[in-house]
Amino acid sequence: MRFKQNTTANVVIISVGTIFFINIIIPLFLNLVEFDLKITIISILGNLLILSTIGLTIVDISYLLLKKKNYILLSSLTMVLAISSFLLLEYSFLSGFFDILYVWSYSSTSLPILYKLVAIWAGESGSIMTWMVFNSIAIFLFRIKNQDKDDNVFIHSVIISLIVSTVFLVILFFLNPFNLEKSPLFFAYPNGLGLNLLLISPFMIWHPLFTFIAYAIFLIPFTVVIAESLKRDSKLLNSYQQKFFEFSLKIGWLVLSLSIGLGGYWAKVALSWGRYWGWDPVETASIIPWFFISAYFHTKLF
Repeated sequence: MRFKQNTTANVVIISVGTIFFINIIIPLFLNLVEFDLKITIISILGNLLILSTIGLTIVDISYLLLKKKNYILLSSLTMVLAISSFLLLEYSFLSGFFDILYVWSYSSTSLPILYKLVAIWAGESGSIMTWMVFNSIAIFLFRIKNQDKDDNVFIHSVIISLIVSTVFLVILFFLNPFNLEKSPLFFAYPNGLGLNLLLISPFMIWHPLFTFIAYAIFLIPFTVVIAESLKRDSKLLNSYQQKFFEFSLKIGWLVLSLSIGLGGYWAKVALSWGRYWGWDPVETASIIPWFFISAYFHTKLF
């Protein structure tokens, strides 16, 4: 299989066209078929999109390993497929397709539209899916403007980023967010189990969103540092990637600070936990990278 390098304009056209077809044309077609068939097609399509994302990522890793070629089109298509699976699940939430177990578990007909949108990250599989969308965007933006085979730090950092994404995409596939299996409680709550009342808060919109964005942004400096440690005195050669690395540290630190601050305040005033901080695993996983990046900025001052 051979891929030709594509201009940015061609990549954008292909990406927009793919998103348009998957998220506009297919839903319009689904409105023409009976409900049960529509739900079945959505479930199959959702799982197919996740599998295709995994497959394309593995192909991308292979080309980077074997040929050291940065095929930006592959990265673009991976991003498009990740976004499309996310939008398909959002479509299911907004349409009230409670035959999908994940939608039934975290939504209901009485839930306001805004919270139907954010209910996607109320559970584990939707959270991973959201995170992988931002991961794919961050990786795509990082890979622009570099076709240098000798930029080993860049090549290795992208490979590590893609491996991390692949692991979580495989986990997402087995979690099966498009599962049509019905809960034993389905007939007692045919209109959806609904979102936990503690999560119906404006903080539910911003705190998780900022967390996913920060984790995705930090993926780039995390993998670059690992790649640099593989060989002594190695560094990024392209000025764009060097600036992206510095920018991702700054914007990632800012977004994660907002996430931690909002999460702590939410825990104290909205969730009635009676504390701003409790050192549970989720909180600790957020504060550790914040400490490291804060220390990095301090060392840069001396």
